[in-house]
Amino acid sequence: DFCLSRGLGDVYKRQVYKSTDGGMSWSIFNTQIQKAFYDIAFADSNTGYAVGDEASLIKTIDGGLTWSQVSLSTSQDLFSITVTPNGNVYGVGKNGILITSTDNGATWQETNSISSEVLNSVKFRNNNEGFIAGNNGTLFRTTNSGQTWQSTNLNTNDDFFSLNVDATSVYFLSGDAGYDSGTNFTVERIGYEVYKSNDLVNWDKEVIYNNLNIASAMKINENKTYFVFGEYALCDCCVIEISHYDYTTNQGEIGFNTTMSDTGPFCDFNWHYFDLSVYDDQTAYTLSGSHLLKMNYAGTASVKNFNKLAVSIYPNPLENKEFSITSSSLAVEELEFQLYDMYGKMVKNISNVEENKLIGVSELSSGIYFLKVKNQNEYLGAKKLVVK
Repeated sequence: DFCLSRGLGDVYKRQVYKSTDGGMSWSIFNTQIQKAFYDIAFADSNTGYAVGDEASLIKTIDGGLTWSQVSLSTSQDLFSITVTPNGNVYGVGKNGILITSTDNGATWQETNSISSEVLNSVKFRNNNEGFIAGNNGTLFRTTNSGQTWQSTNLNTNDDFFSLNVDATSVYFLSGDAGYDSGTNFTVERIGYEVYKSNDLVNWDKEVIYNNLNIASAMKINENKTYFVFGEYALCDCCVIEISHYDYTTNQGEIGFNTTMSDTGPFCDFNWHYFDLSVYDDQTAYTLSGSHLLKMNYAGTASVKNFNKLAVSIYPNPLENKEFSITSSSLAVEELEFQLYDMYGKMVKNISNVEENKLIGVSELSSGIYFLKVKNQNEYLGAKKLVVK
């Protein structure tokens, strides 16, 4: 099992985590790359790739022990990568960028000729047939290993993401897959419907709203489609839930569910962006923020926090729209702070912070915010901040 630690709408950690004992223990491998990473894929137990911001592409040939950076001519963010059975590699990202390697990652071809949209996901059914999903109803198919791509029009402007394929069908989530603030594209996953088709002509569309409303990731396992939901609830707690829909019986049910108070071990998770891996009907892994949850039908089997941030906010919730920041192990004066709302938009850049000095946020409306903490441009983590 490999994972990349995810931050608030982005992946700022430059580490890769690996488990060989079913998630009981994790080894950390430093990529030496100061970029956000979004996706990881392996050709076999040794050869793997990861992609991220500003055309970040890294490769390992020793099972993740060491990583080397691959130089590309593009500067576009890369959001998804996949490897076919014969070792061909495909990656997609912002402004229609598509990268391809047909020689096991030795050389790379780059193009943005098939689309100008943000491309969120790429998956291949076999060596020849593959699919790309993107913003504003973008869906492409190739049957000749990516030599040509044909567009499929579904007559919708919704964003497509969490693309999955099995032997007969194509699946993806439809909703909002990100936004552009003008200076930075923020990857986000908010799904409303799941699409399924066997022929790319006739589509089964299921609304997947539940009491949480947010579906961020989807995986296919033995004819069942699994979704991960997450949200802060009105009872001041946070919820992660994995549900599934069985197309053979046309029935859905909640499989894995966990609810914890806002003092729980993962309530600073980013509920706009999850990743999901379903091993079987009894075991699933959910990654959000810096937290990896191994989940089963009894609830949460274990929680791994890859980023324990030694920063405190007081008071929280805010009574008079003022708060102070303290740290037990870091010099607050040397840290950088940014406030984000629940939709991933930065609302305040906080500078010249001093220990226990009050910081005013009178311009903010009531709600939940996230205080993102950085040290010399390295992301350390995020804290939930409640403004009354």
